[in-house]
Amino acid sequence: MRFKILNKNKYPLPGTNGQWIHLASIQYGLREFIYFLNRGTQKTYIEEITGGKLEVIDDDNLWNDLAMTLKEAGLDKMVER
Repeated sequence: MRFKILNKNKYPLPGTNGQWIHLASIQYGLREFIYFLNRGTQKTYIEEITGGKLEVIDDDNLWNDLAMTLKEAGLDKMVER
């Protein structure tokens, strides 16, 4: 099973008054993840979308694989864990 970048469009996430910016969506089987930026702190995050809400990724191997996928796709403003 491979990671697939679904969307690399940058846009403000709804309901965040432009503070959070979508950078990429990633699919892994039936799971979906979002890579996003906090404009105030300039920190980026990768979290899993489950049931319409974001969940922190506790699995270090999964997180590292997602980060590498983003880097290989040219999205190298890497996340701080």
